[in-house]
Amino acid sequence: MFAAAQGARRFGEYRAVIDGISDRLLARRIKELEAEGLIERSVISSTPVRIRYALAPDGRALVAALQPPARWSAQRRVRRAG
Repeated sequence: MFAAAQGARRFGEYRAVIDGISDRLLARRIKELEAEGLIERSVISSTPVRIRYALAPDGRALVAALQPPARWSAQRRVRRAG
């Protein structure tokens, strides 16, 4: 979800920023997030056709709700490492 929060991306762009995920798993997760209404798929008419994925309103609300615990977790990791 946080990768999607940085703006609309194509499949290959997600693959580049999410370490260790296979194409098959990424495709499955994108479909699940789309089915849940958290991301939206946009078809860009061009040759070849391009697909972009962006957060839907519910996805933006979820990211906003998850940011405080994510910040807390990151700060805790830094304190424990130091």
